[in-house]
Amino acid sequence: MFTADSFNPPVPAGRGGKVIFAALAVAIGFVLYTLHQTRLEKSPLYGTAGAPHWNFLIIVVDTLRYDVTSMAGKSNTPFMKMVADRAVSFSRAYSTYDSTPESHFSIFTGLRDGFGTLGDRPDASLAFQLRSHGYRTFGVSANGNVSQRTGNMVAGLTDYSCLYEEWQAMSAAQRQKHLPAIEARIAEYGARQDKWNQDQLYCNGGEVLTRFTRMLAAGGEPFFGFVNIMEAHDPYLPSRASLGEEPASARKVDPDLRYRTPRYPLANPEAVTDTALRASILQRLKSAGGRAWGLSDDLLPEEIDTYKRRYEAGVRDADQVVKKVFAELERKQLLDRTWVLIVSDHGEMFGEGGFMTHSFANEGDYESSHHVPMIWATPSLLPRGVTVSDEVSLMDVAPTIYDLAGIDWAPLKEKAQGDFGRSLVSYLAGELAGPGRPPAVGADVPPTDRIRMRQEALERLRALGYIN
Repeated sequence: MFTADSFNPPVPAGRGGKVIFAALAVAIGFVLYTLHQTRLEKSPLYGTAGAPHWNFLIIVVDTLRYDVTSMAGKSNTPFMKMVADRAVSFSRAYSTYDSTPESHFSIFTGLRDGFGTLGDRPDASLAFQLRSHGYRTFGVSANGNVSQRTGNMVAGLTDYSCLYEEWQAMSAAQRQKHLPAIEARIAEYGARQDKWNQDQLYCNGGEVLTRFTRMLAAGGEPFFGFVNIMEAHDPYLPSRASLGEEPASARKVDPDLRYRTPRYPLANPEAVTDTALRASILQRLKSAGGRAWGLSDDLLPEEIDTYKRRYEAGVRDADQVVKKVFAELERKQLLDRTWVLIVSDHGEMFGEGGFMTHSFANEGDYESSHHVPMIWATPSLLPRGVTVSDEVSLMDVAPTIYDLAGIDWAPLKEKAQGDFGRSLVSYLAGELAGPGRPPAVGADVPPTDRIRMRQEALERLRALGYIN
């Protein structure tokens, strides 16, 4: 069984004779998987219609750009890399928007556009549809933009906590229980003891885990859960354990990116004599909604480096929160029947395209603002260890989960106004071929063989009752 603290790395398949090997693996794997199905049929998770009722959990690591992860060769997310090495990981997954509400809307609905429109209805979301099919639904968000008051996409989560809203509703006496630790963290960096910093530091992974543990303990399967983690988000005040020693130059940097005093040329862009620079700044300010702190023109390279270094330390903190989520699933013995998706809503910019942070109406640098990790951790009785290089989108999450849950999502697509996602189940289906690990979809396989393998994988899923 996969564990949160240790794992046995998968043995890579040889590159020679891949097509022959794939056929053998499919045959062997089908026998093994049939035995696995027989075992599942005797479990209470197996539905009367013959389709296994997997649990589903979506973990959104807010503001995580792909190129700072261990999947991209960095050392910031060792646990997520451990999961990716035992899962189906997509190296070219992209967000639909560089902002939180719209991208979460895409995750939950399969739609690219429509947040805040007439099409933004509770019944268009994963949470509502799974609940109507008998799933227990719950979620906790550290991000105040993912609220049941403002987002119909999470309205279908029966048990739900938005940490930001909880903090806003607290009395002064209730807040005082948390403020000493929050103020101490802010003081470590010499940052401002203001509302923004206090709000963000309350919405931390520890608080998320407390609520997630309670929700999981409530029992009841199958379930659909959602977790949003904010450690990587600004104000970039990570734990000192993750940050380590900083260069002396970091002490000269204003720790509050949002509240720094703009310098030339942002102090008065209208007065910039360079015509091209003035036009660029004014256009980017428009995309930023007038937020001068969201532009990088007045920042020195060492200042940008300091913010990014602290951001990456926050990413390391987030990785530890994800590890604890998995540990709780393991403790409850749920990993063998739960699909866990690790993904992000958008990336973060550090000078790319002249921007800092995110939420610029998709006008920033696409790679840094939209390229995100996507890892589908399969139930632990299934083989895994595949990286897919085909481009996929956050829109593809909902259709994939519908297929795995055996829910017909065609009516939702027919009602959709605009782009709707596609199911990634064919990529995941390749993993049902057994422990031999056949060539991955997107690997070095001739296109005709790749199409055939996908079709065969889909047929296996239909035969096993996974999809209609």
